[in-house]
Amino acid sequence: MSSNSRWTYATLDTVSQIPDHVLSSCSDHIHYLQDLKRSWDVLRVPQFYLDYEPFQLNIWNSWRFNAILVQSLLKLIESDLTIISDAELSAQSPFDLVPNFRLSTERHRPGVKYEYQDTQWSSSFMTFCQVSQILRYQDHEAVAECTIATALEGLPSAYVRRENLAVQFDGVASNSLADDLDCALLYTPIAPTKPYSFERLRNVPINPLNPALVLCMKGPARWVDDSSPPRDLPTILHSLADTATGSLVSLMTAWSATRRQQASLPRWATLIGIIYDSETIHFVAHIPYLPPDHTEPQFLSVLFDTLPFPASGESAECLRHRYRVALAMLCIQHHVLRVISIWEGTEWQLFQGGSQAQEEPHTPTPSEPDSDDVILSGVYAESDNSCSDVAPRFYETEVVRCWLDNVGLEV
Repeated sequence: MSSNSRWTYATLDTVSQIPDHVLSSCSDHIHYLQDLKRSWDVLRVPQFYLDYEPFQLNIWNSWRFNAILVQSLLKLIESDLTIISDAELSAQSPFDLVPNFRLSTERHRPGVKYEYQDTQWSSSFMTFCQVSQILRYQDHEAVAECTIATALEGLPSAYVRRENLAVQFDGVASNSLADDLDCALLYTPIAPTKPYSFERLRNVPINPLNPALVLCMKGPARWVDDSSPPRDLPTILHSLADTATGSLVSLMTAWSATRRQQASLPRWATLIGIIYDSETIHFVAHIPYLPPDHTEPQFLSVLFDTLPFPASGESAECLRHRYRVALAMLCIQHHVLRVISIWEGTEWQLFQGGSQAQEEPHTPTPSEPDSDDVILSGVYAESDNSCSDVAPRFYETEVVRCWLDNVGLEV
């Protein structure tokens, strides 16, 4: 089934039925998705999640209550958990498939420190809060929205957008493509430093320089307090794919702009879609590829896992389902970090002007009176360094140049 000739749709169980040219182009990506799905098969939990003394934590009382509650809930399913020691966690890379439980950080409380006798705790507190929300979520759609958005927060060079979403790749913002979006995780390499840049960030559309890394939509099963008409899953999958198209083109452009001698995308170069409702959560991979003898990219949408995510329930089985969803979201965080590295490479070339440049890129600070101007225009400004023939600047590629021209920005 396909709503667009450039898209092919499948699940992991049906990928053998897709056309041969699609399968041959995307086989490495499909193997990666199988590995990613297996990464949350085992219910891993850090040792200190079960061993810490909540009253020794230097945190607010409300958060201490959450810590006690989460520890109590996990101990109800302790026999199903695989305990991971601090030493094992410390040895893990943030680019591993399995979570290290310390990738995300609190974005809006940079001055707050949490002291605990185990150093793993202080670096894992944001992740703990994300796990906590998934375990405690009950019944309401608004709580589910907050839970999913929070689970994507705190990643480097990424920002969750929930309101006034738009998609802008041809110079005209399309609200219709974003109408069905619940939230989107956008690539944002430069953090805002002043009120004007914060305002810009709150309204920035999904675009070639701020592409989507994760897209979230509501699924067919409605909540008790939701009176909106349900939509079937195939329609949602097609809507998700349509919204992802521009960001996938940006991904391919960024990859080819800086890694011209590597023809194929890495196997993890996929944009994740999350579809959740009152019963389940679906994980969808959107894979770009360039078939032989084609000049236009094609795309594959693969629904690669569906997990129970009940809106209510207090049984041990429900807790196991919830904790598996929490692990899956943490694994998605690590996946996003890998995908971000594609654009990070383009940003290096953008600021440095070539792979051999040594000068550090300038980072604006709040003390600089024109820091907002630097943030708004710096990523489009010409570098003093000359561009390498091997690695052209990302903004000089046709897709970005066209977008910049249409929205009235000059480079």
